[in-house]
Amino acid sequence: PRTSPYSFQGLRLEGLMLLKKAGEAAGLPIVSEITNINYLEVFEQYVDLIQVGARNMQNFELLKELGKIKKPILLKRGFSNTLEELLMACEYIMNEGNQDVILCERGIRTFETYTRNTLDLSAVPALKRMSHLPVLVDPSHGSGLSWMVEPLSKAAIAAGADGLIIEVHNDPGKALSDGPQSITPAEFSYIMPKLREYARLEGRRISIPHTVAYAGTPGSFANEAAEKLYPTHVHTGFERFEDVFDAVLNGKAEIGVVPVENSLAGKVTEVIEMLEDDRLEITDRIKLPIRLMLVAPAGTDLSGIRKIYSHEKAFGQCRKFLSTMPDCRLISYSTTSAAASAVAAINDKYSAAIASETAARLNRLEILQESIQDDENDYTEFVVFRKK
Repeated sequence: PRTSPYSFQGLRLEGLMLLKKAGEAAGLPIVSEITNINYLEVFEQYVDLIQVGARNMQNFELLKELGKIKKPILLKRGFSNTLEELLMACEYIMNEGNQDVILCERGIRTFETYTRNTLDLSAVPALKRMSHLPVLVDPSHGSGLSWMVEPLSKAAIAAGADGLIIEVHNDPGKALSDGPQSITPAEFSYIMPKLREYARLEGRRISIPHTVAYAGTPGSFANEAAEKLYPTHVHTGFERFEDVFDAVLNGKAEIGVVPVENSLAGKVTEVIEMLEDDRLEITDRIKLPIRLMLVAPAGTDLSGIRKIYSHEKAFGQCRKFLSTMPDCRLISYSTTSAAASAVAAINDKYSAAIASETAARLNRLEILQESIQDDENDYTEFVVFRKK
């Protein structure tokens, strides 16, 4: 349910069928929120984990009916409910015979207005002391801000959370619901390896099989190549090429994806030399069309730009365009995506980056000029390698 009756309300049964179809295609169980007892029979048939949202935490008749079925229940804490009230709501389910309940802290309402809600992380250790049930944390609803998802996720794991609920959307700006608090798949892949380290420090383990290492941040061309080759793998970005090789050799990643040649800028000599290591073998190749954009913070005027950030190879691919901007200082970065991130952080009217359209979108930058590479048929060849 939504606070406003005019907000997008979901696709009801049609949406549930689409979700089930997606789950079957991916080989994953599905979770969906139930709002009405009348839907119970359908949920029993199609849903693997039934969620009770914050607004229905004290819908006691619904809770009692959920207690009579043999499906695990995810019970979210209400906006203004105490921990004791959450546990009493849980008792309504368990008292009817269903012991498979998961609790969830998703943020409460306080006097603070900077965030959508206030994430009460003290609830995690408290609930673990008050009950034997697993506790999840929803950092997306917890703040309502996508940039807070990563730090709140780290804090939740450190506090002892058994799992996280993170909202992911291919294009948050076009999401019909909760766009401002959603992250992209690339951002999710970037965050997960970091969370694994936090879990390790707590003596726990997040299983992340089939990890692909690439040079750059989400939105780099290497990331795009990795996504095309291994869409179901976890993709981890590294700042330097040598870091990618170290990750594969040290077992932090199963495979690595690196560029070896660009049709305009030529061979990537340092990568080719590192691939000569006898401990490694090349397993695949892909040629990726390269479309470079001049990107900058919203409202930047092309005539006012004085600094352009990018990888040195990208500068070589855009000589004709750069000749039209002789007053600009060129600043080299490790990858085009890292350059885009730097310009987003600087956030002034004098700096721009040469990067991909994806990097622009992820960093919320505006595209000032499209396809500025010298050759419309420009491409980069990437190779996949692994440890023998």
